[in-house]
Formats: sequence, structure tokens, C-alpha cells
Amino acid sequence: MTKLRYTNISWVDAGTKSLTKVASSGDYTITAADMADCNHLAFYVDGTSASGDYNVTMPAVADWSGKTISFLIKVAMASGDVTIKTSDGSTYNTATDGDAVGDVIVVHCDGVNVQELIETNWDAYAGL
Repeated sequence: MTKLRYTNISWVDAGTKSLTKVASSGDYTITAADMADCNHLAFYVDGTSASGDYNVTMPAVADWSGKTISFLIKVAMASGDVTIKTSDGSTYNTATDGDAVGDVIVVHCDGVNVQELIETNWDAYAGL
């Protein structure tokens, strides 16, 4: 089992790949290619200049079986909510009003289902 640790808004793991997307540039769909060369994707949301809601869509479950995605707020949204959607467009989770730096949700896919591992506001652990 690979251990993960939270350091300076970065997940550190030999199999981790990070991807930062600026919310003001439009919604984003995580692709099979994004997941292909890693077992853990750290997806950072940069809310700089965001003027509305931002949607991130997870890939189809078959495209990330046995893998993990961490969604982290790197820069708080200027306005709007961050919504994580499943590949069929259904809402999986929404961070509303005050998407704070350090907010995180970690999900794992077993090839059939998406399981939530962690959902927390890292601001409560500011000393770490």
C-alpha cells in the first residue's frame, strides 16, 4: 500500500500525477488519457477570476479502475460552486459557497463504483 501525505497543497506519491485547471477557462472532463500513466490523479481547482459555477466530470469507471482522484481547491473560487460529476453527467458532490483553499474530496474507483474515501476542509488542519 502506498502512503500519501499532504504537503504544501501537494499529494506526494510515486504514482501521482497532478493536473491544475483554472475554473475561469471552462468546465473540464477528466479523460482516460489523464488517468493512463498514474494510479492517483491530484486534480487542483484554481478559482482565480471564476465568475460562475465550475464542473469537473470524472471519466467512465472502466477508464480508471483501481485508481484514485483527489480534488483539491488550490485557489478559492472568486464566485460560484465547484461540482464533481460522474461520467453520465450526474452530480457526485458539490462544494458550495466558500470553496476554501485546501478543501478536498478523494474518490477511488473499483471499476464498477466510485467510492468516497475522504471529504474534508483542510482549513481545520492549518497547522499541518
